Amino acid sequence: MNLSIATATFYFVPFRKTLEIIRDAGFEYIELDIYWKGGEWEAAQHLKGIKPREVLKMVKDSGLKINSIHDIGGVIASDTESLIAPDTYEYLEYGIDDIPCVVFHTPHKKTNDQNWWNKYK
Repeated sequence: MNLSIATATFYFVPFRKTLEIIRDAGFEYIELDIYWKGGEWEAAQHLKGIKPREVLKMVKDSGLKINSIHDIGGVIASDTESLIAPDTYEYLEYGIDDIPCVVFHTPHKKTNDQNWWNKYK
């Protein structure tokens, strides 16, 4: 079994330091969470403004391996053109041999509208 920890857990810690903390805690694998901002909600703030290619290099240099990459953004908003965040494509382009799994999940919705799924899908 490969155990990993989500990098977004340390969203306000600089990314290089995040990798050091994870490595020093004894982990070998990470779930790489991609930066996303929508409205007032942000995730993986420590990756804001850092190119995917540079992020992948930092991970490789840290000695950690990617267990999964978590596309946090594309599935959240109902008015997106794609279920996949644009950065995900770039991560996969540069890290295709190093990323065994891409994680998508149920949209984060704050609504009383019980028919949101019909509009979303």
